[in-house]
Amino acid sequence: MFSNNFQFINVFRKMFAFYFYNKLRRMQLTRYMRFFRQWEMNSTEWKIILQNIYKQINEIENKSTNEKLTKVQLIDDLSNYICMAADLTDCLRNMHPDDKLKKAAEERMRAFTEVVEILNTRPQLYSALKILLHSEASRLDEISIRVAKLFLQDFELSGVLLSDSERQRFVQLSDEVFDSGTRFVSGTDRPIKLSDDDRKLLAH
Repeated sequence: MFSNNFQFINVFRKMFAFYFYNKLRRMQLTRYMRFFRQWEMNSTEWKIILQNIYKQINEIENKSTNEKLTKVQLIDDLSNYICMAADLTDCLRNMHPDDKLKKAAEERMRAFTEVVEILNTRPQLYSALKILLHSEASRLDEISIRVAKLFLQDFELSGVLLSDSERQRFVQLSDEVFDSGTRFVSGTDRPIKLSDDDRKLLAH
């Protein structure tokens, strides 16, 4: 849902990598480039993104069947939606020359991180995935079953089976990791100015 790449080692980014090359051919790049040219993602656009995310989650958790797509496919689509928005936001945060935009993108990135970790520890989503292995068994091929099991494994590694308080603590720690990582890499894109003494030391 969704900082530096290492901070997204979770179910959504892992599965996005699995489907990346196939999905990339179908991406509507002009749609996302329009966003890149904008100096800021405003609050209305952000609300629309969150509404779309939770609308898809509701469909996965509450609808028994989908005529066209299995829940594995629905989760894959959700993963792609979140990752494309998060990756572009991360790109803006790290590469755009406008400090105002970079600051806005950093705030959105922090929010994406929180959304992703909340989803990774969401018992309802985990339960829906577990049930589908039986309820949609006739619609799943070998690859889909394997993907579903990988999803379940990654949910478990992310702490979905912890108590409510422990899951909340996990999300809080993830936010702190994001903040620490942001501070650590802050300014690394700027050139380093060396004094004459420093140059002499390096010469040796």
